[in-house]
Amino acid sequence: QTSGGCYSTITNIMSDAVFICMSTRQLALLIHLKNSFSKIFQVIHVDLNGNSWYTNYTGEVVGRKEIENDLAQRIKYWISKHQTALRLLNDLQTLYSFPLFLHFGYVSMAIATGAVTVLKGNMSQLEYCFVGTHLLGISFTLLVICRIGDFIQIQVNLRVVT
Repeated sequence: QTSGGCYSTITNIMSDAVFICMSTRQLALLIHLKNSFSKIFQVIHVDLNGNSWYTNYTGEVVGRKEIENDLAQRIKYWISKHQTALRLLNDLQTLYSFPLFLHFGYVSMAIATGAVTVLKGNMSQLEYCFVGTHLLGISFTLLVICRIGDFIQIQVNLRVVT
């Protein structure tokens, strides 16, 4: 009971709830930056003959100089948002790297202990149900946390490629 109480308190304060909120927000920000970056360059058009023309963001045909100024402003704005996103990502990693390591270690021990308890086979059916539900719950939580980290890493790598 003490272990369960500590686990519930620690996961709510240190990792699960707050980390998942912060990391999914960061993931959404990275995806938004990637999508907005691709939209910046939709103003340059080339036909099949190789002739190029430029349209502003309302669809009107404009000159090259006018669109270059607009592109420069939009790219500067995107770069500032990108740098903010990277700073937030570094802050998130600095803040949560050690608590998540502790959480991963605790969940690994809990899964191993639960598996040993189930393998011993001296429990009632109701106890098997409780232990199995607990193991599935913490395994799913661990999967979600690891998957969010993977998605953030994937988006960072895609951002670098595009």
